[in-house]
Amino acid sequence: MIFEPRNFYDTGGSRDELSLFSYAAYLISRAQFLQAEGDDSDLLLLGRDWEETDDAVLSKQLVMLGFRPIDDRQISAHEYMRFFDGPGDPRPVDLLTSPEPEGYYQRLFEAIRAAEEQPSVEHIDAALKLGLAAPDSIVALAALSSCLKLYSPESFPPRLWLGVFMARWAQLEPLSQDLLTVLSSALISDPPGSKVPPAPAQQKAGAPGLLLVHGTHFEVNPDPTWYYPHVGDLHNYIRPHRNDIFSGQNYYEWEGRWSDRGRHIAAKHLKNWIDLEAYHGCDVVAHSHGCNVVMKAAEMGAHFNKVVFLSCPVHWHKYNLNSGRINVPYSVRVWFDLVILADGGRQKFPASANVADEVVGGWFSGHSATRTSQIWGNQTLEAKLI
Repeated sequence: MIFEPRNFYDTGGSRDELSLFSYAAYLISRAQFLQAEGDDSDLLLLGRDWEETDDAVLSKQLVMLGFRPIDDRQISAHEYMRFFDGPGDPRPVDLLTSPEPEGYYQRLFEAIRAAEEQPSVEHIDAALKLGLAAPDSIVALAALSSCLKLYSPESFPPRLWLGVFMARWAQLEPLSQDLLTVLSSALISDPPGSKVPPAPAQQKAGAPGLLLVHGTHFEVNPDPTWYYPHVGDLHNYIRPHRNDIFSGQNYYEWEGRWSDRGRHIAAKHLKNWIDLEAYHGCDVVAHSHGCNVVMKAAEMGAHFNKVVFLSCPVHWHKYNLNSGRINVPYSVRVWFDLVILADGGRQKFPASANVADEVVGGWFSGHSATRTSQIWGNQTLEAKLI
């Protein structure tokens, strides 16, 4: 676990873990750095609105890594850039067939340093293209995340480039798999419809308890079990502390589509489930976009008491606490969430939301770390529910 990040200028082109994360942080944040000021409707990730990114949290993180803050940009991309396939530029097939380039990280270090000293579109473009060819997937996928947001789909075909990394799926470490699943899910269209979940056999009486709400279910990893009653890692950790955690067979579950429409449908289903189970006023632990499902359900009329948001991708203009139906919100996040940056959200709720914020683990701990029993045990997060 990384508790102290490495300043980029101390890496010197080395390939150790700390250095790799410094390179990845720079590359994945280039879309934010180049994002157009004001109207950002032209900057889309495969047709999806890009979240406004004047993010003080990200700027502070970048400064700690030795980079310019986001608000120090001197340029902005007001429309898609074109990915010109020059003689020395990487092609998708090259990433599958070319041997590991000699002295690669020294060249990447020099390219990033040049882009920091003179942050022009040309220098950043050169660093991103070089980043795509990284022999370590976390660096290459960080570059890919920015490329998908900045380059036009015609000049940078998303399916072609994502397919290269999908072919390596079995060789990717868990954090790289998380990044790739977020990026590839943007290409998966919503189903034509979704059925309302069946009504439980009978409504429950008495005070509501605690509910777990999962996040996106990705096609490449469609069925995480952490929230399952009796067998789920986090469910089993919480149960001795809260024996009223919902453990019935008809526990809440949603389709997990990575889209606003999918989350809207999930929120309707959650509101319906809460009505049928007489669960208004329950406590909730939600992860990732499950947090946004909960906020949307509150907007639709569901009432919640304590809600612990784990690694929430904050898209405040779409999912927020303005309904007033969440009594006590908490936020738990990691120091630098690469997956949230790939998603296009913010890592922290705005100060005006008055959400208690706790940062756990080390730098780059991973988007899923906040829903593990290990992190909960280390930080005694169950105290937020008692």
